[in-house]
Amino acid sequence: MVTLQTAVQCLCFNSSILQKYALWCGLILYSYAQHAQILDDSTKLKYGPTTTKYFYEQDVEENRIQYYNVDTSLLNFHHFEYNYLNGQFYQDLGNYGSALYLLKIPDAPRIGKNYGYNSFDPYAYNPKNIKYYNTLSPYTDIKYIQGGLGQQDIEAQHTRNISRRWNSGIQFRRMVSSKIYGVSQRREAQCSHYSFVAHTNYHTKNRRYNVLMNFSIFQHTFYETGGIFDADRGLTQDDMFEYRLESPNLYSVSNTRNRKNFLRSIDRRSQYHLYHQANLTNDSTIQLFHSFDYLKMLNRYDDIFLNRNKNFYPNIFFDNTQTSDYSRYALFENTGGIKGRKNFFYYKAYLRRKDFSRTLEGYTNLYERRVYAENFLGGSIKITPKDSMYVHVKAEYMPARDYHYSAEFSLKKIFFKYTGISYSPTLMQSEYAGNHFIWSNNFRNTQMQKLQTQATLKSKKIFFKPGIEYALLHSFVYFNSFAVPEQMNELIRVFCINTHYKIEFKPLCIEGQVSYNQLHGEDVLRIPEITSVSRVYLYGFLAKKALLLQAGTEVFWNSSYFANYYMPPTQAYYINNDFLVQSYPLVNVYINAKVKRTLFLLKLSHANQNMFAAGYFTTPFYTGLPRTFTFGLRWMFFD
Repeated sequence: MVTLQTAVQCLCFNSSILQKYALWCGLILYSYAQHAQILDDSTKLKYGPTTTKYFYEQDVEENRIQYYNVDTSLLNFHHFEYNYLNGQFYQDLGNYGSALYLLKIPDAPRIGKNYGYNSFDPYAYNPKNIKYYNTLSPYTDIKYIQGGLGQQDIEAQHTRNISRRWNSGIQFRRMVSSKIYGVSQRREAQCSHYSFVAHTNYHTKNRRYNVLMNFSIFQHTFYETGGIFDADRGLTQDDMFEYRLESPNLYSVSNTRNRKNFLRSIDRRSQYHLYHQANLTNDSTIQLFHSFDYLKMLNRYDDIFLNRNKNFYPNIFFDNTQTSDYSRYALFENTGGIKGRKNFFYYKAYLRRKDFSRTLEGYTNLYERRVYAENFLGGSIKITPKDSMYVHVKAEYMPARDYHYSAEFSLKKIFFKYTGISYSPTLMQSEYAGNHFIWSNNFRNTQMQKLQTQATLKSKKIFFKPGIEYALLHSFVYFNSFAVPEQMNELIRVFCINTHYKIEFKPLCIEGQVSYNQLHGEDVLRIPEITSVSRVYLYGFLAKKALLLQAGTEVFWNSSYFANYYMPPTQAYYINNDFLVQSYPLVNVYINAKVKRTLFLLKLSHANQNMFAAGYFTTPFYTGLPRTFTFGLRWMFFD
């Protein structure tokens, strides 16, 4: 494995991004030169969504050969923002591409020492959730979203089979947004995002061997403002909605002419992921599997105008003229073991090895490179006597420090899950040194027990999915009101009731989600008591079924709460006890349309501006977007 690690390191550190693009794009272009036909010339087949299938790594790992159809639905095509992602609510800085904070009971992290920079995670591709395809024809999917205030999102992917059992593809995303205040010229960038994925999958004729691979790069730059400036004016919240006329807390000049004039946060990643498995028997009763991950991350914060911005920061330790903080992280991870499936019984046992390092840079001899190694033992058992029922038990243990176990039970329309975990503080929570913050902490493990239950009730016209979550958190680590990590000694109890609903009386539909949260113990998890989104729309065909239309309105609302502040140098949300973010109904009006395989979007965001108030806050001193018009298209090609 030393040889493999050395080779990967050389590839990552000595090759440019363009070389990496060329390596994978060459594989795709090579496939076009092949003349092997997926179908005989005499075979007549209309290519489309039913001839383009995809699956996930987990399907292969659990020996479920399950293919999914490409999603061509226009329902909720208008919702492209990340502050409500996959049915979960996030706090953000009011603009597209800003740092995100999940407004719910914390999810159980992977045990061991994690890196700790995660505010931009939702924008990155997760290598374990990449879609792998099996196509009978080349498949191309292009999405373009353009907002009136400079918000733009372009996503494209292409995939095709090189042979019947070998597929490769690429994905690309470009995201930008413009500042809505603190603007020194007509348009000034707030977010600049690039990400790219290349993936391939292959299996032998009898599926005795399967291999899945993907490579991704990610660069996310956010030009910070520090929120709206009010220190010398004593403004109330109602006085902060002049938008472009407002001054930012952090001074900078235009970032479009001189690229050295940056006040920015950067999250940059490159990652390689490999999963493969081989059968030792004629069926899948006994299999060997192995996965390999290499991750390289850089988190950076620059402020070259420190002489004008020094009052924003609590401390200045090293340089009074500018800030340039770097944090680098590198991870090698190997997981290998034995698994198999016999009828309705699935088992897995494995060993996992993590080798990783973290370095803080920016100031001479400030912080030497730290190297770590961790070993884990884990396994799982899943019993699926029928499609509508399963029991899944899994556990992972790190000797003398961390553990994680969970048990799931699903029967038709009822789901239960219990999770217990003891996990280490992150590297960032444990140790940090920069121009504005220095800390070294010897925190204990955080323990969490979490119970989840959910039921699905539905008829022809009504869908109702209520759920309950209850969690106990002990020794929880959070960022206190001074923006530094602190550990609680008290027990925190969090209770959540949530429901998804849909009522359909064609062509009228009403759907949404409501979550009610209660915290008992010290108030360190800043979550609104109520969060909700509701939609009312008309849905159906027009023009002799040539046009499929969804037209309606949606309302986002959460109760007033002391939402967390945000600290740019550490990319972390921290406790706020002074600024009450008021409840506000955010109303959007939209039309989604579909003609053949092309989707269209027209959307008026924040349509109710100046009806109840001049605007709203998402984070203290960070306003949400003013009224804006958005246009979008999505094209799908299956040949």
